[in-house]
Amino acid sequence: MNEITPFNFGNTHIRVVTDEHGEPLFVGKDVCDALGYSDATTAIRSHCKGVQILHPLQTDGGLQKVRVLTEPDMMRLVVNSTLPAAEAFERLVFDEILPTIRKTGSYSAPGRTPRMQPNDAARVKAWLLIGKAVAGVKGVKPEMAMAVTLDAIERDTGMPATAMRLALPGAKAEEVEKLTATQIGARLVPARGAKAVNLALEQLGLQVKGGRDGWTLTDAGMAHGQMIPFTRHGHSGYQAVWHESAISVLASHFASTSNVVPLTGAAS
Repeated sequence: MNEITPFNFGNTHIRVVTDEHGEPLFVGKDVCDALGYSDATTAIRSHCKGVQILHPLQTDGGLQKVRVLTEPDMMRLVVNSTLPAAEAFERLVFDEILPTIRKTGSYSAPGRTPRMQPNDAARVKAWLLIGKAVAGVKGVKPEMAMAVTLDAIERDTGMPATAMRLALPGAKAEEVEKLTATQIGARLVPARGAKAVNLALEQLGLQVKGGRDGWTLTDAGMAHGQMIPFTRHGHSGYQAVWHESAISVLASHFASTSNVVPLTGAAS
């Protein structure tokens, strides 16, 4: 394995190491701290399914072996966290850390951006021309065409495009709070997990599941949410996010369903 590389997520110090194949391994306790788990050992035992991997790490108490997590196990901790920080952490991982690791074999700290090579300018210009042409096709959303174009430029030249992607507009222009299913669930009383929230939204006819982007809003769902562009794992698409009005709709739904008593047998 390569050496541990530290980076910061807010006020949390997180360490990542790459294995012999260049795949990232995350220090489990650091991930748990970033996602708000109070007991890292219990969280990893409850949510992580992969083979346990230990890595020697120098600590205040000397050299110790700590558990590191593969990408799937790291994501299991993300999706089971109910804190808003989970979405920001996931975005950092997929928009910055993983693409950089898979290009260079290590995490590049801020300020160490790859320099443009002599032939890159021509390639960038070519991709921009292609993106402009695609954006002009009837039915293609211009912001989606630009997101895909930026992905192509990043993969072709290695120049990071995350900051530019974050500047792209959503499918609607109004400034409203955009909440994920995890964040919606955390605001309900009692709190609900993302899986329960998504199922309820589907039952209410506000979204449907299908395609590689996951959930898609229905016409009824567009009254309480919107589809916004994203780039993750080398794939660009649209993801569903929700406005605050969805909270009251879900609260009423869960209240009504909790009062339904299931039939256990025929009356005598």
